[in-house]
Amino acid sequence: MEIGFKLKKIREDKKIAQQEIAEFLGISQKTYSNIESCKSNLSLKYLFKLSKYLEFDLLIMLQEQITFYNQKSSNNTIVKNEFTKKLISQYEAHIKGNEEIIKLLNEKIDRLERS
Repeated sequence: MEIGFKLKKIREDKKIAQQEIAEFLGISQKTYSNIESCKSNLSLKYLFKLSKYLEFDLLIMLQEQITFYNQKSSNNTIVKNEFTKKLISQYEAHIKGNEEIIKLLNEKIDRLERS
């Protein structure tokens, strides 16, 4: 199942309106509707924000997406695999950035506790 359809199911299960999600992301309801119907793609930045807001594991969703792409016909498999690699790379970079922020905040806390 494609990411847009999964997002719709998660949102509906949590009984959240598209408008609420769109406002959270700072996009129009129509744009978000297009994402859920797989007419538009969602950047990894927004997908990461949604994973926190809707409380789902983004890494699991991306792994399922890899499986989904690999199960489809072999047409465009290389393109799909490259897209998946790019998503994972962006996700890993985002995690690394967060780890750096956490490290800096922990150092600041340590300095404040020593003061």
